[in-house]
Parts: sequence; structure tokens; C-alpha cells
Amino acid sequence: MYYKKLEHIYRSQDIKSLFPKITIEKIDLFIRKTDAFSTFISPYKFAMENGITINESVKLFMYLTYEDDGLFDTIFYFECSRSSCHSSRIYFSNIDEDVLHCDECGKRYSLQTIRPYIKVLFKLKDDIDIPNEILTKKKSDPNSTYQALEGLPDHLKPESPSSLTEFSQAHDEGDDSEGVDIDLVFKENINKKGNPISPLVERFKKKVMEIQTSHVK
Repeated sequence: MYYKKLEHIYRSQDIKSLFPKITIEKIDLFIRKTDAFSTFISPYKFAMENGITINESVKLFMYLTYEDDGLFDTIFYFECSRSSCHSSRIYFSNIDEDVLHCDECGKRYSLQTIRPYIKVLFKLKDDIDIPNEILTKKKSDPNSTYQALEGLPDHLKPESPSSLTEFSQAHDEGDDSEGVDIDLVFKENINKKGNPISPLVERFKKKVMEIQTSHVK
């Protein structure tokens, strides 16, 4: 299912044309190595490693966040203002919440108040498993995107499950990954035809705008 979804997004959204530097193999390898050791997948790191702007990277991540058809979930959060809280992040359980509270100190926040401080993280969907085999383009068949890659150098071969576990236990799980400002996500959630890429993000944008408008009135 992982490769099927990735290939569908890459082909149907014409990612090759939109991001000439980004191949489907680069996306696959980045997701694979990041998900092995981190909770969240960072568009900042993807931009840095692939020589594109953060705006371009965020837009690509929006294409990879396609509701049921996508690879990523979008996680919205903000930080509790009380410095005494050990775990300061407050996550939205759903985008319909108008009031949120800190589980640690109990402080309550209205969406209107926290709107400037909301950030977005990207996470591989829980029901998607990445296969151990690294796949690549099949030169002999132009209609088939992937084939098993044989004869890889040792540094590119998939890690054994035991070594991945040892590595992840010795490293941070990625909960301190830097979130993307919500306004940048809103801005880049538009395709070349001017339509929203992620319906979920668009719904959240409309909700936020409605609250802002009602406050002004």
C-alpha cells in the first residue's frame, strides 16, 4: 500500500513537473530513513537535503497529505504558555475544537487566542507500513515504476530490525521536531489551479478565518 499510494500521488499530481529536482526515489528514501528513527517527518530537513526552498518542501508535503489517499497525517499543536509545564505541547485531537487545555497544568485556551502560535507537524499514517525492500525505477518497463533494487552498496542496504531498534532507543524519537507555522501551511496548500490540496487543512483555515472575522465584528 505504501508504494501504491506514493506512486499514485507522484503520477496523478505530476510531482516530477512541479518539483524537477525531486524524484520518487528521493521521497521514498527520505521517508524511509526518517520514519525509522523519528516520530515526525520534517519538511525543513527535506528542503535542506534536497536543495529546495522550505516553501517548495511544505507544498510537496501537502501533496503527500491527501486525506485517505495520502501518506502523511497533519498534526496541529501549540505550546502551553506556562514554563513550569514539562511537556508544553498541546495537540489538537480534531480541528473542530474551539477550546483546548493543557493536560499538565489545566490552563484553558481559546482557538482565537492561540491562532498565531499554531504549528503543524507531519507524521506517517499509522496504517501504513514501509516494506523492507528498497525499490527503484524499472528501466526495462516504462509502465512499471518500481522493481526490487539488487546489489546495493552496504551503506544503502536496509538496516536489520534489531539495528533499527537499537538506534531508535539511543536517539530522540522526534517529538522535538520543529513544526511549520500554520500560515505557511495555509499558503502552500494551493495547487497550480488555485484549488486546495488538502481538504482537512482548508477546512481548518476556514474555521480560523471565521473566528477572526467574528472577533473583528
